[in-house]
Amino acid sequence: RRSSRGSIDAQGLKPVEFRDQRGRGTQAVARFDWADKKLTQQYEGRDETISLSSRVQDRLSFLYEFAFAPPPDGDIDVIVTDGRGTTRFRYKSEGRETVKTPGGEFEALHLVKQRDGPDDRATEIWLATRRNYLPVRILVVEKDGTRIDQVLTRIGN
Repeated sequence: RRSSRGSIDAQGLKPVEFRDQRGRGTQAVARFDWADKKLTQQYEGRDETISLSSRVQDRLSFLYEFAFAPPPDGDIDVIVTDGRGTTRFRYKSEGRETVKTPGGEFEALHLVKQRDGPDDRATEIWLATRRNYLPVRILVVEKDGTRIDQVLTRIGN
């Protein structure tokens, strides 16, 4: 179970709190203090506070950040927290292509996460260019080969 809450300003999404709990495991929490530029991460009884850069997002908000700040041309760097730590992800644009989903057909920008090693999971994201870069498909391939393919089914009014 994951949740993210925050606000939107001129620079885009500003998460305030992210929570992640897998099954009955320990909940991980990330709290963003934008005024003091601090990120506090809590997991398994450990509290860690680090400096907060303007580019940090959480595991959920980073997928929607592009709706408020369209991705730049070329490679995209993003720093993501999951409450356990922060990770820098690099995505490469593979250009535009048409994606067919149960929710419709979309011209999409195709982004591919650059893998740091053979055990790193593969991730591809398709963002609908005419729908404020809403993610319409996300494909994750775990290191054991398990595929998680999330596809847009509908857009509400």
